[in-house]
Amino acid sequence: MYYTLSKNKTDIRRIIDECDRKYVLDGETLFSKKLFLQQLKYTEDIADKKETEQLLLDKNVTTHTVETYLKAKVNEYLSEYYWEELKDATS
Repeated sequence: MYYTLSKNKTDIRRIIDECDRKYVLDGETLFSKKLFLQQLKYTEDIADKKETEQLLLDKNVTTHTVETYLKAKVNEYLSEYYWEELKDATS
């Protein structure tokens, strides 16, 4: 996820929009935007962070870099999302 976002191959809004359209059963959306965003920011359950770093393609990227970046992207998305909600509510 880090690489696709950091290389501008996609963005959080697009992922959410596509998942909202794709994961539907009997007219009900099964995708949880809230859960997805929480999962992007939560890394406490990764027990082997050092081993995980070794799997990264770019050896200059640390788990701290990935965590910080994903948290920033989620916060950026939330700021934009709630700004749009606020604008729509006051229009």
